[in-house]
Amino acid sequence: MFKIDDQQELDEVIKEKMARSKKVHEDQALLQIRSKDEMNLAEFPFCQLSSKSPRTKVIAFGYDSVESDGSIIRREWRVEGGAECGLPRPIDEDVYVALMLLTTRQGFDSQKVTFTIYELLEVLGWDKGGKSYSRIRASLRRLRNLSIEAANAFKDNRTKRYEKFLGFGIIDDYEINTGPVNEPSLPFPDDIEVPAGKSYIRWNSRLFRSFKDGYIKNLDHEFYRSLKSTISKRLYRFLDKKFYFGLEVVIDVLQLGYEHIGLSRQSTYPSKVWEKLSGGIAELMKRNYLASAERNGKNARFLRAEGPILYETGKQRKAKTSSTEASVHLARLSKQFLREVVQEGVTESQAKRFLSRCNEAELQRAIDLIAYFRLIILPRAKDRLDNPAGYLLTLLRDDSFEIPSAFISESRRNNANNYRASFASERTIEQLQREIQYYQQLDKVGEEEFQKLSPEEQRKRVNLHITEMMLSKHRTTYQSWPKDLLKEHATYQVKRDLAGKLVQRP
Repeated sequence: MFKIDDQQELDEVIKEKMARSKKVHEDQALLQIRSKDEMNLAEFPFCQLSSKSPRTKVIAFGYDSVESDGSIIRREWRVEGGAECGLPRPIDEDVYVALMLLTTRQGFDSQKVTFTIYELLEVLGWDKGGKSYSRIRASLRRLRNLSIEAANAFKDNRTKRYEKFLGFGIIDDYEINTGPVNEPSLPFPDDIEVPAGKSYIRWNSRLFRSFKDGYIKNLDHEFYRSLKSTISKRLYRFLDKKFYFGLEVVIDVLQLGYEHIGLSRQSTYPSKVWEKLSGGIAELMKRNYLASAERNGKNARFLRAEGPILYETGKQRKAKTSSTEASVHLARLSKQFLREVVQEGVTESQAKRFLSRCNEAELQRAIDLIAYFRLIILPRAKDRLDNPAGYLLTLLRDDSFEIPSAFISESRRNNANNYRASFASERTIEQLQREIQYYQQLDKVGEEEFQKLSPEEQRKRVNLHITEMMLSKHRTTYQSWPKDLLKEHATYQVKRDLAGKLVQRP
């Protein structure tokens, strides 16, 4: 049995969590929603700065760069949008960052990244209405159709040199799927199936090679998403790359504004460009990302702030706890998770691999799930589980698995040791068991009865239910849904209605 010495284990977990990076801001990023950013795309824009439809379908950037050996090379970056959909817009940059977070979670194992539209909307922080579905479709279309040409601008991390001439895109292809989860998986030539009910994007092969070659950097996705303006977000991504080499960045103001942020070229005066950047700079300073930012003639000087970044949720801004306090709290959760999961038969190595990918919220969910597994699932299904520990690991890795609300208590989040006290009695647990069995039976019987109907009768009942939805008091919500989502929801309700006549509620 795996045992933990309190102080020693606390020190080890803190060391493991905090000693992975050389810099304070990278340590903080590991405690937040950890993501990655491709460094070439952080260096040069691939989206226009405005959401308005542009007069041109091409944006171009370029400047003379002095290399370490004293030589001067011309770096150029040209982005062309699709003939009909045009150049990518600021929300497409947000979608790219969100897709990078999903790719980070999946370990950069495959060029193809699978997800549900709901999952992507959650990462973006958008609402779940039909407009958001349409925005995602339009965004992926623009990212699919854009073309980037780079001359001495795209750096290859393997060769440590700039590619003289290179053409590539962001994503090669995609599929948006909002169909029922019982549809068969989709086979592809690369022998990788897309799970039923999931969508996918396939990164451009040249860009994905850059991912695999390690030309990516840490990105605090929570901080990026909390920033208000496009200029703030773009400044953050660019400066965050430059701060890897030190806490000070000095750069030509015109080069920063025009070639890296993508401002329109309306003036040759550094003061005018600095004025346009000032709003984004002020937000980064207010959030304690920048300690100072000043212009001296044509040059700008930025200093990285030390200490916790200030985050914002809705109208309230709150400071994150210091990295030391946060690491101690995270270490205690980590210690508790290791103790409880190993008691259920999971090996120490498996537990630590899972733990290495978790932030605080994910650890709290995992601890809740372990208790749910121990108190509800295992007693009910022990005889049918060949490998209980393996089954528990599967549940822990499944982000879509929902825990009944009774098992997500405030006392559990504040003090996991008090969790058992949140249950009134054994009778409460028995009631939950019956509820689980009832809903499982509903799903099973509903599917069986639905399949007994002819295809024509199935369509008739589903269409009738859609009509009822459109006439109900919630019609405004349903009208915003895409057709696939309406059909999926109506099909589910028809199955429930069929089963409800046959399955008795406990």
